[in-house]
Amino acid sequence: MPEEGVNLTHPHNQLSFEEIVIIVMEAVKIGITKIRLTGGEPLIKKDLEILVKKILQIKGIEYLGVKTNGVLLNDKAAVLYKAGLRNLNISLDTTNPDIYHTLTRKGDLSVVLTGVNLAKKLGFNIKINAVILETTTKNEISDLNEYCKNNNFKLQLINHFSLKSTKVDSYHFDRPPKCYNCNKIRLLSEGLLKPCLFSDSEIKIDFKNIRQSFIEVIQLKPEHGEKCNNKSMH
Repeated sequence: MPEEGVNLTHPHNQLSFEEIVIIVMEAVKIGITKIRLTGGEPLIKKDLEILVKKILQIKGIEYLGVKTNGVLLNDKAAVLYKAGLRNLNISLDTTNPDIYHTLTRKGDLSVVLTGVNLAKKLGFNIKINAVILETTTKNEISDLNEYCKNNNFKLQLINHFSLKSTKVDSYHFDRPPKCYNCNKIRLLSEGLLKPCLFSDSEIKIDFKNIRQSFIEVIQLKPEHGEKCNNKSMH
């Protein structure tokens, strides 16, 4: 979390659940079968389980995941599992409580670990996403590996990067993916499609022709990501 905090998007400027479902239905028609709900923090979205259930009811969806910082998992894990969700990516950059508190500005690691334990007991497939900073020590990475090994979680190491710096593919990290191996497009909460995070390109969803919006954004996908100067993401 940046020291100065982040700018919040007003709910009135965000897509409704109904609009998201309509967009996903069109995505499936052109061959997209895997959806992940990210953020921000998706678990702060009221009634997220309703959206999860609606997406899973769409014929052709083979995978639905949610990426979360885990802070609200203790409250939300059971209702999300009941709605049909089975896949969680949990952001956890350290298993050291003091370092966690510093990185998040005020976070309590024990709250997250309690939620993760509950999700594990419920039967979720869990991946741990760890952002590796310049200050991250080998011992911290070793502790993360040990934690994931003991809990049968998959650990994904993420290179700490800035969208305003030219993308560099590093073979020391699992994420961001190598450009030649990336088939992702992103739908932002305000209804914009982005072909690549490391790009200023974006397409506003045309609800009269959503299919064409997808075609246009896929055609804009660069061979290699560069920079993004028109969005602030953390």
